[in-house]
Amino acid sequence: MSVAVGQARLKDAHRQLMAKWQRVREVWDDAAARRFEAEFLEALPTKVAAAMGAMSRAGEVVNQTRRECQ
Repeated sequence: MSVAVGQARLKDAHRQLMAKWQRVREVWDDAAARRFEAEFLEALPTKVAAAMGAMSRAGEVVNQTRRECQ
């Protein structure tokens, strides 16, 4: 799998998760839901962006290694 494909899959998974979370929040509105959202979901966009950046850097290293080994 290419880095671009991995990044696209990660971005899509995050989008799907947030869409499903919004549907869940329509029926789950208590302290536990708010705590879950605060502890796990609020930081997720930053973590997804960091992972995508790391994937890009790793892809660059792999490509450079391939070029140097040819």
